[in-house]
Amino acid sequence: MAGAAALLIPSGVTGAYWTTAAAGNAVTPGAGDWCATPDPATNPRAYRLSDFPTVPGSEGTQVRMIAVPVANNAAWNPAGGNRTLAVKVSSCATTLSSFSLRATAWSNSTAPGAITWASGSGITPGSRLDLTQGYGLEVQALARWGVLPPNTGGTAATNSNARRFSWLVSTPRSTASVNGNPTCANRNTCTPSLLEINGNTASTANTWVAAGSPTATFPPSYVYPAETYAVNTNSSGGTDWAAAAGLAAGQGNNGSLASSVTLVPSTGDTALKNVDGNLMQWVVIEWWGGTPSTDLIAEIVLQ
Repeated sequence: MAGAAALLIPSGVTGAYWTTAAAGNAVTPGAGDWCATPDPATNPRAYRLSDFPTVPGSEGTQVRMIAVPVANNAAWNPAGGNRTLAVKVSSCATTLSSFSLRATAWSNSTAPGAITWASGSGITPGSRLDLTQGYGLEVQALARWGVLPPNTGGTAATNSNARRFSWLVSTPRSTASVNGNPTCANRNTCTPSLLEINGNTASTANTWVAAGSPTATFPPSYVYPAETYAVNTNSSGGTDWAAAAGLAAGQGNNGSLASSVTLVPSTGDTALKNVDGNLMQWVVIEWWGGTPSTDLIAEIVLQ
């Protein structure tokens, strides 16, 4: 009986939360009485937004940002086969604050610079790129596109760099449209549509308490798949948009269709400096403005 009770009672360790006004002895645990989000302490692929470090953005704005290397390798623990990249946003908060949120993904350039790690090393969920020096400066400048024009400190969108870009959480996406795609008159420089969304539209407020019903419908998380307008330049049929030959030739993006970002299996850190977008992506998650609730979690997933 003690074991069964432990399974019913949420805790900070599991990342579970009461969704009723009372707690402890005043509550009889049951289905729908609690909500759980991924716990970064036990799930290395989950990241608490309120814990992000402050980074001086390339255009002068102070932002909270992390850049994580992602590959279809053993460290990311996929079940085998090709995997599509996505970010899952979860929260059990009853009130969602207003702030600017954006998540994007970037393949490597044709000549990646020196990599310095802020924490960890190699292509693992616990690794963070140092965004204040070396290659990190390039990655964070790319991720800040769309906030300010180049003449005020932003980064000019070149054809080669635009082809490295994929979107996860940005305009026009929201909980009502997790698959939304930006529209661009010229998809070679699609980054001007790389606009942030309000963080309170990326998740849904927990309405169970207000509803007073354990059967009230409340989705605690939303999955945002990575998509790109990049051209398929791989003769074998993959979405090898960042191949060195294509980048050097300045080939543009697809003029009509967005495609999923698919990562093929790789071993260890072999993909760390590979320019093939099929092997590795830098996932950049950033926020600024207001402050997200402490239980708002972004989890990088390979589906």
